[in-house]
Amino acid sequence: MNPLKKKAYELSVEVYTLTSQLPKYEQMVMALMLKRLSLSVLSNTSKALSNNNKDDSLFFINYANASSHSIKSLMDMAKEIGYITEEQHSSVNEKCISLSRNIILFLKNKKDFY
Repeated sequence: MNPLKKKAYELSVEVYTLTSQLPKYEQMVMALMLKRLSLSVLSNTSKALSNNNKDDSLFFINYANASSHSIKSLMDMAKEIGYITEEQHSSVNEKCISLSRNIILFLKNKKDFY
């Protein structure tokens, strides 16, 4: 698996797993939003990697990056409210940062390629 896709996949799986522990009243709000964002990260990363059109690749990878930042913001809130532990928050936060770094490398390589 491509390293960038692997990072997106790992982030998505962890977010999906953590959403199951959110309170029942958050299942249709925060949990649903986090699940959609995690799917967005994975699917848009996959689209960017498989697309030969530079503009399309950049669109998809930037969308994946934005979704990752949104996950980070919602996880900050979930930690603050007490839905997740500091350890869980740190793990997701590190995955978001790692994914962003890999996206920057992807963008640099795309720029050099075209």
